Amino acid sequence: MVAPVLVAGVFTVCWAAYRYAGQAHTPRTVAELVALLAAIAVAERFPVPVEGMGAGGVTVGFVFAIAAIVLLGWPAAVLVVAVGPTVTHLIGKRPPVRVAYNASMFAVSALAAGVVIDQIHATSAAAVVAQVALAAFVYYWIVNLALISAVLAASSGRPYFQVANENLVQTTPPFALMTSAALILVILWQREPWLSLALAGPLLAIGLYQRSTFKAMQAMRLALTDPLTGLGNRKYFDRMIDTAVQNALANGEPLSLLMFDIDHFKSFNDSYGHLTGDQVLRLVGMSLRQTIKGQDITARYGGEEFAVVLPNTALRQALTVADHIRRAVMAKELKKKSTGEILGRVTISVGVSVLKAGDDTDALIERADSCLYAAKRNGRNRVVCEIDPEFTSEIRSEVA
Repeated sequence: MVAPVLVAGVFTVCWAAYRYAGQAHTPRTVAELVALLAAIAVAERFPVPVEGMGAGGVTVGFVFAIAAIVLLGWPAAVLVVAVGPTVTHLIGKRPPVRVAYNASMFAVSALAAGVVIDQIHATSAAAVVAQVALAAFVYYWIVNLALISAVLAASSGRPYFQVANENLVQTTPPFALMTSAALILVILWQREPWLSLALAGPLLAIGLYQRSTFKAMQAMRLALTDPLTGLGNRKYFDRMIDTAVQNALANGEPLSLLMFDIDHFKSFNDSYGHLTGDQVLRLVGMSLRQTIKGQDITARYGGEEFAVVLPNTALRQALTVADHIRRAVMAKELKKKSTGEILGRVTISVGVSVLKAGDDTDALIERADSCLYAAKRNGRNRVVCEIDPEFTSEIRSEVA
């Protein structure tokens, strides 16, 4: 994935440089290119964190990129978006491959956006709005988002379309705000370039707002996350299942709950120590993160017990998901980190309940928990639901 983008980026930058060199320029047009290049370089120095975009976040450099495409044409814009960020990233000592990939991605995005808006002749205010909106749409939502999602999907091992959808949802608000800022910049620049300095305040406000929002969300997430497994904690589970049950009952939709427990977990702790026990918990958490996607809710319920809430999921589908999780956990071989000793495979027992008319959250959990203990009483490493013969409403017996 990286190599084709790098090749396309190098070709695009060389072609843009050739086209730009062949055009006639005044001192003013050269100064405009340098000004926008400097602006995007400075903007790249101060990224704003956004969910789904990795550690680098996004920057208001997008505003200057769109302005360059509309005001200067695609050859100059390609040079602005490729050179400006590259200088900043190299000074910041980012990995060379990442720097080259980003520069190539920006260059290809600017080329695509520039070629598209060349079809619109800016003879009216409406045409300028259309140019900015279309340039932003092609630059980020068509090209940039697709290439970013491809890299994130490849590095995380997650499905491409799932990553792309998450990025689309998480990044559309800030990029929509920046598109409106780009429109203001273009209008001010067309009247007098120096008037664009008036946009510094709003751009700073966008960055500060997004940064404060991200920090608030991060603090909230930490309060609802189990630090060992990376899954939701009990507080998160209690909050989410109540909401899911209320929505399912109100809309007449099915909802299933999986409760599962690590088999013989106490033996792992007693035989190999608590560090190995923690390794087992992380292994199960990783299996859940790799298996459960979309609207489904995962949490560490307590100790070695986990829970998965499956909205809009009937019993048959829930049983399939439960067995898939069971097999995914069992497929992973456990090694003791300190010695490399192979400790065998981890298994889980799963109980499945389905929301019924008149149920509340407690009733749903109680039935899933009873099914879980029925699974443990009947041999472990299995899935039991309410209609299975193993299930009984008797008081749970103690199981190690």
